[in-house]
Amino acid sequence: MLENIKIVFMGTPHFASEILKNLIKNEISINCVFTQPDRPNGRDGKISFSEVKKTALNSSLEVLQYQKLTSEAIQVLVEKKPDFIIVAAYGIILPKEVLDIPTFGCINVHASLLPSLRGASPIHNALKLGFTKTGVSVMKMDKGVDTGAVFAKETVLIDRNEKYPELETKLILASNKILIPTLIKIVQKKISPEAQSPDHVSETKMIKKNDGRINWKRQNAKEIFNIFRAFYIWPKTYAFLKGKKSDKKITFTFKNHSNKDYPKEVGQVFLVEKTLLIQTISGTLCVDTIQLEGKNELSFTDFINGKPDFIETILK
Repeated sequence: MLENIKIVFMGTPHFASEILKNLIKNEISINCVFTQPDRPNGRDGKISFSEVKKTALNSSLEVLQYQKLTSEAIQVLVEKKPDFIIVAAYGIILPKEVLDIPTFGCINVHASLLPSLRGASPIHNALKLGFTKTGVSVMKMDKGVDTGAVFAKETVLIDRNEKYPELETKLILASNKILIPTLIKIVQKKISPEAQSPDHVSETKMIKKNDGRINWKRQNAKEIFNIFRAFYIWPKTYAFLKGKKSDKKITFTFKNHSNKDYPKEVGQVFLVEKTLLIQTISGTLCVDTIQLEGKNELSFTDFINGKPDFIETILK
């Protein structure tokens, strides 16, 4: 049903690349792929491709990269004469001139149940805010940020200890379940998008490096654990350890959290029956691994074996 349909795909990270892979797997013809420019990555500054670019190149698809959609990029799109532009976590705003190009419009796959969690980081924020469910929405894009009318939604449940990679995988599967059937219905004119409700609107922003820093004075154990789940890949969850000359960044992963409090200072590290805990303003965190700045990640047992004075430390 999509044999003669011309599609331009726009996306950048892993989430988008898995959606592109599914379109290719199902023999959907992709005319070309737009993704963000290559960027330096890691300590050595080595240039890396986006995950979408890697997928596109592996399938010998044309790849176009722009910092923003300039008049040159818009002219390229006009010449491509796409029936659909499919967008998934592209990270670049589409101007109105682009929205008007495709025959059936620009279709966005967004990782939330709109109008909840519009914007750049819906997966992170579903975890950070402790949601028990989220989902994906396939919508027709308009000039707003994730404000367009919605063709289809798929709900996904979130497990209590689930971290970013597991939730992202669920959302990719949900996206791939509904996207192609929705495109077919659009072409057949068997579906119409519904305007988003004005109720329960929420917005998200780009994740920044300092979002992973623990605020011991304001965040309780549950909130910190949810931040750990959300920022498991990047920027991770960290605090600072007082040093002789300067404070050192210390990054944690946690097994779980508890509502139980101990007679300790907020941010204090202590052992209870071979379990390493950190007291917060309310509740405790159970530590799994520790990584001191410039060092390798270690299990908490290996870390305290090499640094026994870490016990009873009060973190900043």
